[in-house]
Amino acid sequence: MAIHPTAIFHGSGDATSAEIARAALKAAGFSVGTAQGTTGFLFGERAVRPWTQLSPREQCALDGQIWSCRTGATTVMLHADAPAEAVIGFRHVLACADREAEPIDVRGALLQASLLAVAFVMCVPVVLAVLP
Repeated sequence: MAIHPTAIFHGSGDATSAEIARAALKAAGFSVGTAQGTTGFLFGERAVRPWTQLSPREQCALDGQIWSCRTGATTVMLHADAPAEAVIGFRHVLACADREAEPIDVRGALLQASLLAVAFVMCVPVVLAVLP
């Protein structure tokens, strides 16, 4: 499983970094979710629900994700197991980016976050039961 470079976009003029990243993804044939902050994308003409409405399994099934803030840089990452046509399309996104960064293993990060959330939910009742 190949881990792909990460694209970094910066705003220019009136366009924010997130707008530029979304435009590059759409020009490369991707469908992009509509949320602010973390957003998912899939290759081809497909509906992508907002990130907060996706389960962890659905988030992992996306071809990649965008991390953006209201101001500052936007990071676009293609998941390691994205299909070949998505990898080819992502090359266009990388060409439009201000720079490439080292690959990020988001699947591992999502799994760790999910495990921590489960551990937290399982431990809270125990802690509350012990407290006076």
